[in-house]
Amino acid sequence: MIKYSELTLAKATYISQTCSSCRRCQRDCVFLQQQGKTPAELFGDFVASGQMDPKIAYSCQLCQHCTLVCPHKLDLAAAFLAIRQDLITQNKGHLPLKQLNGVRFNQIFSNFRFFTYTRKGD
Repeated sequence: MIKYSELTLAKATYISQTCSSCRRCQRDCVFLQQQGKTPAELFGDFVASGQMDPKIAYSCQLCQHCTLVCPHKLDLAAAFLAIRQDLITQNKGHLPLKQLNGVRFNQIFSNFRFFTYTRKGD
């Protein structure tokens, strides 16, 4: 079971209590449309259960469009990022989803000479 930080829980609680469920954020966000819940419901469930499926946290693109259109300027991206950070911390630095292994590969090997090309003299 993942133990989320106080800061993460505080961000989620603030969103769940402040969101007016106007659904403006859902109009242009495919992720929120697919969830079928308002941020108040999504983060309310998280606060109540203390858990969130990593697929949900990693499905948000962190684009912050929701914050731009939100009448309360709720920062959902920051809350999802905090959840992601807690997941990685609890997993001792490992990504919580197998689907993300390609990202890890890129982080490790993208700076190796074999995978990069530079031209001298330009």
